Amino acid sequence: MVNYFCYNGKYSYEYGLIVSGIKTFGSPQRKVEVLHVAGRNGDILFDEGTYDNIYVSYDVYITDNFKTKARDIRGWLLSSGGYHRLTDSYNTSYYRQATYFNSLDYDVIDHLMTQGKATITFYAMPQRFLTSGENAVTKTASGSITNPTQFPSRPLIRAYSTGSMTINGYSITISSISSYVDIDCDTMQCYKGTTNCNGNVTIDEYPVLNSGSNTITLTSVTRIDITPRWWTL
Repeated sequence: MVNYFCYNGKYSYEYGLIVSGIKTFGSPQRKVEVLHVAGRNGDILFDEGTYDNIYVSYDVYITDNFKTKARDIRGWLLSSGGYHRLTDSYNTSYYRQATYFNSLDYDVIDHLMTQGKATITFYAMPQRFLTSGENAVTKTASGSITNPTQFPSRPLIRAYSTGSMTINGYSITISSISSYVDIDCDTMQCYKGTTNCNGNVTIDEYPVLNSGSNTITLTSVTRIDITPRWWTL
């Protein structure tokens, strides 16, 4: 099996890279401020409950046609900014949102300059998203949905009718709709495509899906699709 990573829709093997992903299993650091107080045992912790970004690195090797492939790889990694989807063959059930903005320096292996090696390091969001969390779960009646991770997720909810519902006690009322409305609990926006629908939805607080079972009550909304966006570290 040829190991690989895929970034922004392109696979490393398309560029002839041999990949080692042994540096992809680390975890991010929790955001905690430590305050030392003179004359007091221990420290005071201010825990934000969030995590720092993480560096994800791959050792790569080019075994032929080094100059051309190195040029093409630079173009692939540096031609667009912002976060992009990052997957690899080492963690096939997960994906990250990552960006690449570093310089890329190779060690040339042979005197003919046909082979080289480097470390490609991505700057990634702390979450390791489950690919299973991309699958929408349809509800046409009250019930529950189970979060298999230890971390609360912020789902995307698509509702297909007006009415009211609650998720874990968070109340949502939809007053007007054209086919459907998307309620994005991560960006805290309501929309249909590019149309802003915030004025059509009343929400006490955008719900999260906690670890374990989560209660869904459809009072007068007839159907919702929940894309749960499960994640872990």
